[in-house]
Amino acid sequence: MKSIPATDYLKTMGLEIISDPLDLKLQVHPNMLEKDAEDIFHRIGDNWSFDDDISKRFGCIVRSFDPSINSTNHQRSPGILFYNIGLGSNNYVSSRGWKIMTFSDILKMCHDENKIIDYLKIDIESFEWDVLEEIQHSSYSNALTNVKQLAFEVHTKELDQVQSSKTDLVRYWKILHGLEMIGFRRWYWHFNLWGFFPSRTLEKYLSCCYEIVYININYIKKAEKW
Repeated sequence: MKSIPATDYLKTMGLEIISDPLDLKLQVHPNMLEKDAEDIFHRIGDNWSFDDDISKRFGCIVRSFDPSINSTNHQRSPGILFYNIGLGSNNYVSSRGWKIMTFSDILKMCHDENKIIDYLKIDIESFEWDVLEEIQHSSYSNALTNVKQLAFEVHTKELDQVQSSKTDLVRYWKILHGLEMIGFRRWYWHFNLWGFFPSRTLEKYLSCCYEIVYININYIKKAEKW
């Protein structure tokens, strides 16, 4: 996997005070954000710190989605809009009554299908693989090419105490490699310390959860030095 070095101008956004020493902050490349930018976040878990922070610091228009917090559609602040909708690989209503939509259909619903998305954050607890795979194969080609920064947490089957097969690992690689094929490069990553498990194959502890930030190099100015 190709990476871009996280240089001195790495900008940390999100919670300013973290009560749990194992919790980790998300990373944002500030040079890739513009005033009145468009940002979309999926699954906030009733924690608005990142949404509030990025909206206040950069004047971003933030669209937040999460059907699990039992809240109706509303405008949280002048720059933050909340939708009682979840992100999935197809459109349906879950057994819990949650409305689930694909990323491309959410963009169309918000009339954002032709807009530049400065930051897309996804944390949907193991469904990220299905969603990223669906987005890459979507007939709507601009679904990810219009995204400048893509942040998501990946989970392997070990999260559910099931060993990932070779087929699983190859699928994970193909999905991440697919991001590189359309211009994304891994800029920052860290493992979630809560995801450690003992690997029977390697006989050491590994993590089943990683938080990753990709940057779309098609939006990097040629004069910018890395």
